[in-house]
Amino acid sequence: MNKDVEILSVRECPELLSRAANYFSAKWGINRKIYEESITDSLTTENSSPRWYLMMRGDEIIGSYGLIENDFMVRKDLTPWLCALYIEESERRQGLGAKLLTHGRREAAKLGFSKVYLCTDHVGYYERYGWRFFGMEKSEFGCETRVYEVDSLGCDNAVIAQELQQPKARYVFYDNIKPGVPYLHDAPNIEITADAIIREAAALTRELLDAAKLQRGDIVVVGCSSSEIAGGAIGTSSRPEIGAAVFSAIAETLTPRGIFLAAQCCEHLNRALIIERAAMEKYNFMRVNAIPQPKAGGSFAAAAYAG
Repeated sequence: MNKDVEILSVRECPELLSRAANYFSAKWGINRKIYEESITDSLTTENSSPRWYLMMRGDEIIGSYGLIENDFMVRKDLTPWLCALYIEESERRQGLGAKLLTHGRREAAKLGFSKVYLCTDHVGYYERYGWRFFGMEKSEFGCETRVYEVDSLGCDNAVIAQELQQPKARYVFYDNIKPGVPYLHDAPNIEITADAIIREAAALTRELLDAAKLQRGDIVVVGCSSSEIAGGAIGTSSRPEIGAAVFSAIAETLTPRGIFLAAQCCEHLNRALIIERAAMEKYNFMRVNAIPQPKAGGSFAAAAYAG
């Protein structure tokens, strides 16, 4: 757990082809040959898909996903599809799923796509990371499944929408902010970007760690209002994509150092913390039966629970 994770493109690391085919096949129960053919195609194709990715901790594969032209869906006009998202059970609740989803959105933008789609039977997970329910769509197997869409995360997403001198948003993250000035006051309606939020939250977490001299096994309790980050009043407009971005940045900074993250719930669950099982057992905390939602517990706590 003391090694950082990295996400590798099999296209850029072709020596991983065989291991990738074995991994995807084992996790999804689909014939290895199907994955091998698609991954092999991804190594040399001039098209924007397919692309396959592995999350590695050292030499160990701990997660994966792919970007493909179509995920066995009747709607051929929708592309690309994020597929085969997987995190090893022992590695969950650390924000790694969110990390893969964010990586996929960035990769899609690099490949020239403005949106990304996925199909799933899950309800409530992807919404926490900014994905929108697109509708029920038919698969090539004749059944209907839930389809989600999300905007890709490209450099263009970080551009200011209007001139800075115009009023009036409250607290807005801005990619080109001057050092030492983390927020922009009296700004226009500037687009909030996940990249900027992740970068700022990670920097603030590192600053806290340097000042507090925390040690392995300590706990950092974080309260977060996604409504206020978006420029509104607390509790008025919970933003799952913002909560997910903040959680991902903090968790990825604390986890390699062996420091536990506790997410403070708000509103209906404001006496509860979302915390890893290992921390609960270490400190003998009482377990409660509650699942936070964006508007009942907060988007940050919901993202922490989803892990």
